Amino acid sequence: MSSLKTRLVEENGLKDRLVEERWHFLVLALLTERAVAAGRSRAARHNNGAYTEHHQHSNGAGADLGMEPHTNGELVLQTNGIPESGEPEPPPGRGIQLLTSGGPKSWTRKLRANGAETNGAFAQTSAPNGAGVVAGVAGVSQGGVAASDSRSVEEAWQRLRDQLRGYFASDHRRVLQTALGLLWLIAGALQFQSFMYSHGFIAMLNDTASGQPNWVASPMHWAANIAAPNLAFFNTLFALTQVAIGLGLLYRQTAKRALLASFGWAMVVWWVGEGFGMLFTDTASPLTGAPGAVLLYAIVGLVAWPNDRPGGLLGVRGVKTAWVVLWSVMAWAWLLGPNSTPDATSDAIRSMLSGLGVVNSVQNAFADAASGNGLIIALVLSLASAAIAAGVALDIHPRRCLKLAIALGLAYWVIGQGFGQIFSGMATDLNTGPVLALLAVAVWPLTEESTATNLYRFGLPPVATGARLGLPQVAFAPSLMVRRAVTLGATAVAIAAIVLIGALSGGGSTSQARNPGSLAGLANLQPPGPPGPIGPEGVPVPSAPPLASPVSTTSPNPAAGIPSCVRQTQIVVRQSIHLTIFVQGFARQIPAGIGIVDGQVHNTPRGTFVAAGNCAAAVHTDAADGIIRIRAPNQRTYTLANFFDVWGQPLNQGRVGPETGPVTVFVNGKHYVGNPRNIPLNGNTQIQLDVGTPLVAPETNSTITDLS
Repeated sequence: MSSLKTRLVEENGLKDRLVEERWHFLVLALLTERAVAAGRSRAARHNNGAYTEHHQHSNGAGADLGMEPHTNGELVLQTNGIPESGEPEPPPGRGIQLLTSGGPKSWTRKLRANGAETNGAFAQTSAPNGAGVVAGVAGVSQGGVAASDSRSVEEAWQRLRDQLRGYFASDHRRVLQTALGLLWLIAGALQFQSFMYSHGFIAMLNDTASGQPNWVASPMHWAANIAAPNLAFFNTLFALTQVAIGLGLLYRQTAKRALLASFGWAMVVWWVGEGFGMLFTDTASPLTGAPGAVLLYAIVGLVAWPNDRPGGLLGVRGVKTAWVVLWSVMAWAWLLGPNSTPDATSDAIRSMLSGLGVVNSVQNAFADAASGNGLIIALVLSLASAAIAAGVALDIHPRRCLKLAIALGLAYWVIGQGFGQIFSGMATDLNTGPVLALLAVAVWPLTEESTATNLYRFGLPPVATGARLGLPQVAFAPSLMVRRAVTLGATAVAIAAIVLIGALSGGGSTSQARNPGSLAGLANLQPPGPPGPIGPEGVPVPSAPPLASPVSTTSPNPAAGIPSCVRQTQIVVRQSIHLTIFVQGFARQIPAGIGIVDGQVHNTPRGTFVAAGNCAAAVHTDAADGIIRIRAPNQRTYTLANFFDVWGQPLNQGRVGPETGPVTVFVNGKHYVGNPRNIPLNGNTQIQLDVGTPLVAPETNSTITDLS
């Protein structure tokens, strides 16, 4: 029987198409072709268009074809609807039945006969006398046609899926290119947001430069000054550049050129747009996006480079080294002073609210849980980052470490980065969370999971490895141990160099990025206008329209993340802060009653005063004079972000409430460099926010002395 199978395949050219099919179907395909041809030339045409060929032999049917003999067997092939001339084209779904002595069996196959595909159900049944009958039945029931059409649709979708998979995800490296292309496309699309055309883009460049060493900040300010006069042109150019890189990565033929372009563009953006991920200041936090998403784009691109070398341009050793340096830097960043204070994690989360109500609530819940536990959280996450680096470097459960890295990156993305703040209208990319996960996927196939085997690389004697662990004995290999020691030493030196550079440039000090600085670098400071009449609290009320109305005077704002209903009997802390706001050089009022629920409005000779009714938020205002009251039930550090959250208004480097533009901050008469959301609300502090230009000269002495 096997000889017949081989002969049929070789003689009829069906080897490539049917080599994996059962030999029964090889026989059927050949018999169908031969019978149709023979039926046209010599069989009598029946009234229904069927051709029948009989072969009878004393020792059984099919003996002339080399088949095993059957007693009194008969071979019958019937085809319906075949014309006298021309090639037969059986309709889809034609059924073919094989009747032998093997027992009932059915299966679905696709055969190709005379150039036409036929789909059908094949049934194998037994005849009592052992006769074998092969029948090709023309025509199928209506249900059979429907089933065939359904199969055709499924096959079409399957072919489409296979084509897409083959083009965009044919191998691991192509998956990385596709994912990276989508990330660049998203970044380009986000750059088209209206906020980027409203000088918010310039504001972010200038604010990112704040607190940086001069050699970092100078090119950033230069780029901002170049782009500002023609912002629409430059912003569109930046967006189209990123879109072009993304499309180039998705198109196979241009993937290599797109990667080359992405490397150069990533370095420009990492410097000018992200300030090297703030690594040279003390504000770098892995939770909120350090060391910068675009740097990770470049590293993934190096791994995804289309060549035959594992690890792309970096190679296996280079990829692992980059991974170790990256996670070691993040471990170091967690230990920076501002990241390890009691409320550092809580404040960082609240400064990165997503802009989507449900997600904001989740973030605020985590911020509340993290409040007061900043040091513990920083230590745990620093150790976790170091373990992720060491596991891959030493090949000790590296894939478990990669899984932890993916989980940690996604947790950062949701909790600390608010999905990259893509719902706020001010995001420039998805931030680092998804890219950390993608980089872990890139490193995955370059690691090995056999911990015991990898211990040999340290040159441990067999008794400590193979014998004890039940593995093959391995001889002592000092050369491997030396190479591994050199690799680890080089990594340690690189990490130490990064820490040293950060320390020399001011990264280890809180004075440069968090504390107020000199006014020498600010030009064109105009004097403030008339202060306005004295208000009910003895402080001038600006003769100007309010910046924005309170979010509500009848219910607390749960998004603020602070006590929203503090009663008089619960107050432990009493402090007051004075806030002034200028937009394009003109003063704006801060309305009375922010954070007060069911307040009692008193119209005094000096203006309106809103007294707390049943309760008030821990941070609120009583009058429109800019005095922020802190009446809290416990000791904690409140920030300007808490007040704006109670107010229900956004605050960042490019926006104050509904007004957008570069935000310049002064605290106690000195220039403050850093995120205004992080300004602590300490008692008797004077805070001034200037949106846009011209800038208003800050007050040198606090307007308030003691209003507690």
